[in-house]
Amino acid sequence: LLVLPLLALDQAARTVRWRILLAHDPRPGYTETFRYLVVGYLVNIVLPGRLGEFVRAHLAGTRAHVGQLRALGSIALERGLDLVTAASLGAIAAGLVGIGSGVTGGFVVVAVVGWAVLLTVTLVPHRLVRRLIDDVVARASRGPARHVMPHLGSFGHALVDAAAPRLVAAALGLSLVSWACGTAVFGLAA
Repeated sequence: LLVLPLLALDQAARTVRWRILLAHDPRPGYTETFRYLVVGYLVNIVLPGRLGEFVRAHLAGTRAHVGQLRALGSIALERGLDLVTAASLGAIAAGLVGIGSGVTGGFVVVAVVGWAVLLTVTLVPHRLVRRLIDDVVARASRGPARHVMPHLGSFGHALVDAAAPRLVAAALGLSLVSWACGTAVFGLAA
C-alpha cells in the first residue's frame, strides 16, 4: 500500500515532464499524454530495444498532431535527463554505501559526460545550433541521404526546441522526483 502513492507520483512526474518537453502547441492534455506514456512503457516491457519510445512518439505525433519528430526529440531529451539523473544518484549512492571505486568512478564518468552534453545542448545559443544543423543537412543531402537528412534536421530542431533552459530545469526537477519515487519503491519492496 505504501508503494502505490509513490508509483502514482512517479508516473505523474513523468507525464508532466514529457508535456513540458513537448515545448510548443499543439500539446496533448495531461490525460492524453499519460495514456501515450503508459502505452510506450508497456511496449518497452514487451518488446526489446525501447521500441515503446517510437510507439508513443507515433501516438503523440499522429493523434495529438504534435509531429512524430518533435515527439521523438522530446523523448530523446527525456532519456538524456534520465541518464544524467540516474548516473548522478548512482554516484552519490555508491559513494555513501562504499561500493568499490570502480563502480563509483563509472557512475561519476557517466554523470560528468552526461552533464556536459546536457549543459552544452541547453546553454549553447539555439540559433547557432539551428544554423549548424541546417548547414550539415544541406551539405549531406546528396544521393540516398537526401531522403533521410531533412528528417534528421527536423529531429535536431525538435531536440533544440525541447532544450530551452527553463524547460530543462523544470524537467530535471521532475526527473529527480521520479527517480526518488522509484528508489523509494525499491527500498520499500526490499
